[in-house]
Amino acid sequence: TKTINQVANYALVEWEDNNTISKKPPEEYFPQYASRFSHEELHKMMYWHGLYDGWQNDNYYDFLEKRRKKMAKVIKEGFLAI
Repeated sequence: TKTINQVANYALVEWEDNNTISKKPPEEYFPQYASRFSHEELHKMMYWHGLYDGWQNDNYYDFLEKRRKKMAKVIKEGFLAI
């Protein structure tokens, strides 16, 4: 539970999308979800959410480690922009 509930695993997902995703792995649900957005929109969303190309295919622990670093970079850039 501690691993699942850490900040690096959180994402804002609308209720309807979350219901559709259910317990599917990211490699199954992400391509369909991503297809709703333009390349530019998706790129921006992935940046702001600390996601990287291929995240949906990584094992869970590698994903958490890489995402923590991306999230830290986004936060740092936000502070430097002030």
